[in-house]
Amino acid sequence: EGVDLKNIFVLLAIGSILYAVILVLLVAAWYLWLRWFGETGCTFFDCFLIYGKTQIAKYLPGNVFHFAGRHVLGRRMGISHQVLIGAVIYENASMILLAGMITLIGILLGMQNKIDIMVAGVILIVSASALFTPRILQWLLVRLHFVEPLNFPCRNFVSSLKIFALSNSAYLIFFVSAGCILYYAI
Repeated sequence: EGVDLKNIFVLLAIGSILYAVILVLLVAAWYLWLRWFGETGCTFFDCFLIYGKTQIAKYLPGNVFHFAGRHVLGRRMGISHQVLIGAVIYENASMILLAGMITLIGILLGMQNKIDIMVAGVILIVSASALFTPRILQWLLVRLHFVEPLNFPCRNFVSSLKIFALSNSAYLIFFVSAGCILYYAI
């Protein structure tokens, strides 16, 4: 029995278009982090261009070149080193937190014994600590004289919570949407 290449290419095209559309959610989250760290000169469209140009580098061995590419292009646009580093740290901490929360939900839905409850507790603690890790890491690196202080912004709790909620909502919608695309493509 032959493979219908036409259907495969149609599904690939539709999946690619949908992925490009939902990629805007990742751009929005990164834009929010840049703004939270004090960047005011970069527009959403600028962020979209930077993110779009560098996203493909994620698939190179090492899985770090998209971060490096965003940093290089962001610096060329005049975004400060501190803002870019802060945004990438919190972007990753947020994704760790979100992944931990999704895992926790899965464990809670399938809990069978005390071990599951302990694992869920550990995941919750590790996930929640992801939000504090950047400050702890910054403190350690400065004390060891590896980097200059990044001057994380001092924001009130409500404005910080708003950014965390918006960015994590964007990540969650992206991950669920990408999962659905993959599910229906297979």
